[in-house]
Amino acid sequence: MLCCKLNLPGVFGWRIKGIGKCVGLVQELKQIMQLSQTSEDAAEITVMPRSYYDSLPEKDCSDLRIFYSRKAVRLFHDKHLNTWLMVVPEDILGDRKTRIVLIWLMLKPFYLHCFSNGGLPVHAASASFNGYGIIIAASGDTGKTTTVRRLPYPWKELGDDNVLLLPHADGYYLYPLPTWSEFIYSRGHSASWNIEKGTKLTGIFFLEQSEQDKVKCTMSPIAIMSLYQSSMEVSGELKKDISGELNTKIFVTAADIISKVPAFSLYASLNGKVWESIEKELQITNESGEILV
Repeated sequence: MLCCKLNLPGVFGWRIKGIGKCVGLVQELKQIMQLSQTSEDAAEITVMPRSYYDSLPEKDCSDLRIFYSRKAVRLFHDKHLNTWLMVVPEDILGDRKTRIVLIWLMLKPFYLHCFSNGGLPVHAASASFNGYGIIIAASGDTGKTTTVRRLPYPWKELGDDNVLLLPHADGYYLYPLPTWSEFIYSRGHSASWNIEKGTKLTGIFFLEQSEQDKVKCTMSPIAIMSLYQSSMEVSGELKKDISGELNTKIFVTAADIISKVPAFSLYASLNGKVWESIEKELQITNESGEILV
């Protein structure tokens, strides 16, 4: 058995436990997300092989309700304990790409937990400048990865695919999430992301391709809908399992974020200095009023 913990603030802490042949899945997740191991036995989600699940007493499964069942992988939810159980056939654990998909699926209940408590996973790249963070949201193949990797020092790329936005007393903070395609396509065997390190979110940019670099303020209704849609993209095929009540909660969270963090349309050219437009618009200052960006 192996149990790891996501040390995130407040209600967003999360523990993942692997049993039997599924310990390897949790071990890989631990390395990718730089998680800490814990001796606690209790966990929000437990991952086990099908043979282990079949050996459980019937009384231990009586409160489980099927939430997801695709290609012999099953995800159960116990609403009374607010815990999850993921059951995996042993015969698919040997394939590298399949294991990455399973690890990605292990996080889906965590995303739902974040949605329910005012957090927002978003399909977006993220970067920081002297401790101030931004996200660059866009649909696939629009260029968010290229854009964030062009940002020069002292800009720092944090993630290029997904990011988690969590509420704090002074606004929202961003936490980078892994780029799973790096592992599926064998580009990042040793890549990792420190999901537990938060950065103050100071700007949201919705990327569009353009011949000229420029930034424009985005009207709140458009920004809210764009952020909501970017969050839905992270849900993937579990989107169909999100209740109407939770869907409303996600939209309300997107609206709250937009009310507290400035949002912009970012028009980026292929070869221009797009970061100059970002820096000019943000105008981040320190306590003395000195402009940092």
